[in-house]
Amino acid sequence: MKKAGLDTDILVALIEKEKEFSIFKPRIFKKENKAYICQKVFAQTLGVLIHKKDYNIRNATNKLFDFLRNYKISIIKNSELDINKLNDLLSELKEKRKNIKANPDDMDLEIIAVYKLAGIDCIFTINSYHFDELGKYLNMRIEKPMEDVDMMLRNIFSKKKRLKIN
Repeated sequence: MKKAGLDTDILVALIEKEKEFSIFKPRIFKKENKAYICQKVFAQTLGVLIHKKDYNIRNATNKLFDFLRNYKISIIKNSELDINKLNDLLSELKEKRKNIKANPDDMDLEIIAVYKLAGIDCIFTINSYHFDELGKYLNMRIEKPMEDVDMMLRNIFSKKKRLKIN
């Protein structure tokens, strides 16, 4: 089973485009896969919905919880993690950050650390630049939505091509 952690940017985009999303679900939402968010992503998403998308607090909270429930996205709670391991991994990532081109902020480091400790296989994000090198370092896959669209188009066209040949 593949476990995918969602970054804030992709979660907001999915919520805002839910009608289109429900038609063309990314691979991570197939039955054999499981999607997760951490508490940091939950808080950031709520903040974006309220401050940038003009939802009031009640509507933003309801929209977020409804989306999570409808698509069976689980929240990783900080209380489920070993805080000492989390702090050690955060320190390690802060040290690693000094030697990479991207300059992910502490929030991105916390997101990737929580997902790693929770056994997440990949992170689904629009902002892959901040996650790519750290993902490689932690042996985690970083996926962007365009990769799914490209794969979907390749599958469609390759099926049509095979049908014409046969």
